[in-house]
Amino acid sequence: MKPYLKLLSFVQVKNSFDQLNFTFNQLERLAKKYNAVDCTLGIESNVNNIVIYLNYADDARNQAFIDNAKNLTPTPIIEYPKDNKKEVKFNSFNSSTLIPRQLSIRILDGDGITTLKSIGSAGFWVRSGDSEYLATAGHVARKKNLDFYYVPWESGITNNTLIGKMIMRKIYNIDIGYIMKTNNDTLAGPIIRNTDNEEFPELHIMGVTDPDTEGTVVCKSGFTTHVTCGRITGIRNTVTELFDGHRIFEINSHVITDMQCNDGDSGAPVYQYLEELLPTVLLVGMVFHAGHGSCSFQPLRAILLPGMEVITI
Repeated sequence: MKPYLKLLSFVQVKNSFDQLNFTFNQLERLAKKYNAVDCTLGIESNVNNIVIYLNYADDARNQAFIDNAKNLTPTPIIEYPKDNKKEVKFNSFNSSTLIPRQLSIRILDGDGITTLKSIGSAGFWVRSGDSEYLATAGHVARKKNLDFYYVPWESGITNNTLIGKMIMRKIYNIDIGYIMKTNNDTLAGPIIRNTDNEEFPELHIMGVTDPDTEGTVVCKSGFTTHVTCGRITGIRNTVTELFDGHRIFEINSHVITDMQCNDGDSGAPVYQYLEELLPTVLLVGMVFHAGHGSCSFQPLRAILLPGMEVITI
């Protein structure tokens, strides 16, 4: 490390990631509450703040949203198109000196992902060395090295935001695929989507744990059925799925639950929570199979590869 210290530079920031995330969620609620039009929000690391992009033509309709946004902490930056008459800033950052930039898209755990021929759920982000990988069920892809794209909830396969290629895939003994993030305009993070819940629209992964007790309540966030919860009904060594007498797959070390799952939920993150600790949760595994009134997932110990660590807050 010492030979490289002179090459590194560090900048002290005022606003933490958690603080920015919290304010971002508040802004989303305000935008919905006041029906903000033509409004784009983004957490931007180079200014360590949230930037709101608006058009002057919409200021009258967006005035209530703008006024309430001023009261948040940290106070967001507002930017208008460069060809307008003026620049508006809400805090000490000089918006007139900001360089144009493309908004990054956060890929949250539970979001939809697609190869454009099949669809599944984003599981969770892991780090290995200098690379970031998105875990999902291996069977979501028909083969290795396929490109995966982001699909928002309540959306069809129309989005063209590339995440990266599934460079590791297994569907026998374990059902796991790892997508290497290659698009710098997508952001990895320890956040599970919970948009249907107004109080906690996002859940933060604070750590991991091993599900080892029947009756324990667990939840999952998936593309098709969103967030559902249920109890662990069995912890098994092997499951074999047959079709017309032929074995489709055989998976070792899995957990059976009675929570609702459906097609498109494969790869969804499974987690435990305590109400007093919300919005933080503990990650326990990933959905790989739904059927016969049950939803099965694989615990983390079965699917994490050597050298990989789950990204947590």
